[in-house]
Amino acid sequence: MKIIFVRHGSTAALESGLHQKIEEPLSEKGARQARRVAERLKGSEAGLIVSSKCKRAMQTAQAISKATGKRIVYTNLLNECLSPSEVHGKKWNGKHATMVRKKINAHITDPKWHYSDEENVFDLRSRALKAIEYLKSKKADTIIAVTHGKIMHMILFVGIFGKDADVTSNFNKFLDNLGLHNTAITECEIDKNSFKLVTYNDHAHLL
Repeated sequence: MKIIFVRHGSTAALESGLHQKIEEPLSEKGARQARRVAERLKGSEAGLIVSSKCKRAMQTAQAISKATGKRIVYTNLLNECLSPSEVHGKKWNGKHATMVRKKINAHITDPKWHYSDEENVFDLRSRALKAIEYLKSKKADTIIAVTHGKIMHMILFVGIFGKDADVTSNFNKFLDNLGLHNTAITECEIDKNSFKLVTYNDHAHLL
């Protein structure tokens, strides 16, 4: 089967360098991006759209559904990685958020450690594996999956390197070295025994 991953459109928080909340909606720019990717996917052979339950992803999925006529199924498995609630709405590179990230990274090898209510990399790996199985269970040869940067990267990471891939050091390197535009298209081919990355960060519709 083919999975067409689409990152959600831009938000005002993202454009201001802030940690995004679950209910963060698309900005005007993000809504334009969603319409553009929707128009591009109009001719796809997808039989179904699967979307994160975060508002920005839902709005992006709804634009794609309007253009393609395909129904949407929503799942928390594709939601963005949970960061500590206390940094939501705060500057990404601000003093407090930077301190929180340093504490989290200092305990990155401990699967049981949490700063507060966030997902650690082990939690995210577990959810990514469940997301892959969930997508594989759908009765469609091609699925459009509307999601977020970090969880999508973890899905790619465990898909390519396996369920026991080392997330304590290699995942952050993987994440930091792969840029991803809003509404970019990433295509994967998945079957029972393989996971192949075909296209990554295709954002020609934004140019």
